[in-house]
Parts: sequence; C-alpha cells; structure tokens
Amino acid sequence: MKDLKDIKGLTDAARLLAANHYDMTSQAIYDEFTILSHEYEILAVSGSLSALGNSNGSEELIKAIKECKDAMNQAEDSLEFHYLKFPTDL
Repeated sequence: MKDLKDIKGLTDAARLLAANHYDMTSQAIYDEFTILSHEYEILAVSGSLSALGNSNGSEELIKAIKECKDAMNQAEDSLEFHYLKFPTDL
C-alpha cells in the first residue's frame, strides 16, 4: 500500500530529525523541517493522512497516521527549541 509506505517514510524522517537535532545547526533544522512540512502537506492534500477519506482505512493505516502526526510534532518541537534557545534575525 503506497499511502502507508509514504506515511512511514515521512514518520521515519521526522523522527530522525527530532533525534539528531542537537548535532545540527538551526538553519539545517529549519531547512529539513520545511521539506518535511511540504511532504506532509502533499500527503494531507492527497487524502493519505485522512483515514476516513482513504478506502484502505485499516487499523494499521490509522496507527501510521497518528505516529506521523506525533513525529512531525516532535520535529517541530526540535525546531522551536533551537530558535528559542539561540537568537536569530528571522
């Protein structure tokens, strides 16, 4: 199932960003999170992140969607941590 594979790939990338943000610059985290956010939006617009709109709304898919949202929140928290900790000119 392509949707599930795409969601899990995005989840893994977001988790990796959240786990490794201490070793990255604020700009690198911002750049990576921007890409992940764009990919997340593409999945949302396509209906992949909606278990109700997806004909394959299995339990596994619902769990994957929740995990993806949680991983994206963790990645966003990592970005906020860096921008709140270090002054920026943004």
